[in-house]
Amino acid sequence: MKRHAVLAIAVSLFADCALAQSHVTVYGSLGAALRVKTHASPGGASAWAIGPSPNAAGIWGVWGTEEIGGGFKGHFNLESGFDLDTGSLSYSGLNWGREALVGLTTPFGRFDAGRLQVQGLAVQPLVMADPMGGNGSFAETIWPGLYTGSRYSNALRWRANVGPISGSLFTALGESSVPSTGAGRTLAATLGYKEGPLYMLAAIQSNHDMNDRSNEVSTLAATYITGATTWHAAALRGHREQGFVMGGVGEPLAASGLGLGPRVPSIGAFEVRFVFAGITQRLTAVTTVKLAWYYARSDGGTLISTDSGKQQTCYAVLEHAFSKRTFFEASFDRNRWTGGWGGFWGSSVESGAAAAGNPFRNGFDTRASLSAGLRHEF
Repeated sequence: MKRHAVLAIAVSLFADCALAQSHVTVYGSLGAALRVKTHASPGGASAWAIGPSPNAAGIWGVWGTEEIGGGFKGHFNLESGFDLDTGSLSYSGLNWGREALVGLTTPFGRFDAGRLQVQGLAVQPLVMADPMGGNGSFAETIWPGLYTGSRYSNALRWRANVGPISGSLFTALGESSVPSTGAGRTLAATLGYKEGPLYMLAAIQSNHDMNDRSNEVSTLAATYITGATTWHAAALRGHREQGFVMGGVGEPLAASGLGLGPRVPSIGAFEVRFVFAGITQRLTAVTTVKLAWYYARSDGGTLISTDSGKQQTCYAVLEHAFSKRTFFEASFDRNRWTGGWGGFWGSSVESGAAAAGNPFRNGFDTRASLSAGLRHEF
């Protein structure tokens, strides 16, 4: 009897330990590249710099999970961004500026709470479909995130999958001192389909800044794999009220990289329509080329003007894997911004050079750049 009792106790303790199994992973991506870009000042000078490699975000994070039984699992994620060339923290100097969450995975979906990024937002389809995954080359090729925001504090998110169908609901509660109003609130939802080589994802999002001005946006994206080729496409449509401040409710994906202040009010009220098309071509088992073209038209104004404007970008990235974790990258990109976006490249706001009059319109309409560097993942 004693032997049976001891055995029963041992089995019980083992089961409890099994249920409490946990796993923690440290991960990251970092890279450095030498880059030259044209029109880096109002005078038209070129500039050389060391910065992130074309497809490296400069991040490190800690991901943890714990089995708690009954199909439930606890999890957390802490993710920090940094500038490799200076060693300083990105994202306003926050320790965990990219993401900080705690959550629960259940048979009914996954719940997250905290400072959340990308997943569940209107930017998710753009990042999903972009050949570079929204990383961009020195942020100059991820400007579509200016229209959506990419990370939100004080947020809640639910995600679930049923066969090939996926969906999510997202809300950021804001920090308004008047709970009865919708000021500072964000609502978003996504719906996706993934079967075989096809992946489609749609999203809608509504933002209200602290003054209850609105930003409404919807996105749709798809990828399709045929052998060694992946085809990419996406579209965005949005409306923004004059004076809307994106940085108050969700940092724009590329604001700091483009020199735009994240909490500067939108000068114009406008409708924006954006499309992109791209291709990822695997040349060999270790060498890949990524190409994309972006186009946006803003009617009625832009973030920096009350005039309508157009934005066009094209880029090409060559990636060669030395190993599973170390890559060589080279890139070329060209931007042409006209109308209400005209004069942005090298302007005083983008370059930091002092200027009299309107500081946004004393630069150039185009910029081209080249870069080459290394990326390492862990």
